[in-house]
Amino acid sequence: SALIKRYPVHEESFETCRSERLLYADRTQIIRSLVSNYSYVLLLRPSGFGKTFLMSTLESYFRGRKDLFEGLAISEPETEWKEHPVLCFSFSHFTGGTAEDLEREIQCQLGRLEQEYGLPCESHSSRVRLRRLVYGLSRRYGMRAAVLVDGYDEPALAVLPDLNRFEGVQLEMEGFLQCLSSMDDYLQFVLVSGRTKPQQLSMFSLIDKLEDISMMPEFGTLLGITEDEFCAICGDGIRGLAGKYGMSESEAVIALREMCGGYRFSDNGAEVYCTRKLLSALESLSLQEPEKAQADDPLMGLVRRRCADLMRFDGIMADESELSVLYADGRSMLPLLTAGGYLTIKDYDPRSMRYTLSFPNTEAERCCRKAAAAQ
Repeated sequence: SALIKRYPVHEESFETCRSERLLYADRTQIIRSLVSNYSYVLLLRPSGFGKTFLMSTLESYFRGRKDLFEGLAISEPETEWKEHPVLCFSFSHFTGGTAEDLEREIQCQLGRLEQEYGLPCESHSSRVRLRRLVYGLSRRYGMRAAVLVDGYDEPALAVLPDLNRFEGVQLEMEGFLQCLSSMDDYLQFVLVSGRTKPQQLSMFSLIDKLEDISMMPEFGTLLGITEDEFCAICGDGIRGLAGKYGMSESEAVIALREMCGGYRFSDNGAEVYCTRKLLSALESLSLQEPEKAQADDPLMGLVRRRCADLMRFDGIMADESELSVLYADGRSMLPLLTAGGYLTIKDYDPRSMRYTLSFPNTEAERCCRKAAAAQ
């Protein structure tokens, strides 16, 4: 149907979205600011906000695909569309459970890139292969490479609460990314995305270089969709929901806000909606999240095992490190709850430099109440 084609619920390719003229909330002006002012970037967001789609957008940008950006905010100020070599690694769907599984996945992705660019595999070391790709392609193109790593922490999150496997997987990822820290002359841009920070920022030397933009106000709407945006471009979906549930369009917007809105990622940033949940609701004309989606969330399962009273976190105050730094021993639930999208920023006290957290919407609150009742 027209609705299904228009709302790219499961589409993670920027090229497909643009070539098939699917709905797209233009973020290219923010993206241009990002790539113009930063070289090494860390971006943290819960699942469903479009991290993988952002990676695909950046891949198209660095490949010089001017045709895909015609009519967007970046098309006029951007005059040089140079083609850079781009190395994309995705761990957002990694399902393995050991460091050896992760090493095999890394080797597989390196092999795909070597085949794509016609470079031979001349080592069994993933670190050596990555260096050879960056060096070799930079020389071939006469341009520095862009490296995009999506879901770097998903392999570690997937094995919690097994601390031994967690540390092994984390060390494997550390070793792989570490070699990027010594290739400044060959790297144009590096973006590492995930849901949580490593336990220590010195965990691997690349992290020391990464600028964490996750809570910067200017990037608060880089991912997600604002209410003004979806009201402007999703009118047919709003009208469809209103008609199905016998409510006004304004009531339909309020219902969507209670289902998947209310997220803030900085002290004074705008609120955004969870992209995947919003588009899914508009596509299916349903205000109820599928039970399977809730049951498949491993973070909530981990939280349930470690804490019985989830409601006590509503209104809790915390500093920035407490929101995102994941400790393997589970000493704090806040990184798990914010990474899962169950808590968000509601206020900030500049004197104490602490944030007030709350449930972003009634759906998140309902999930936490349900989990608490299941104890």
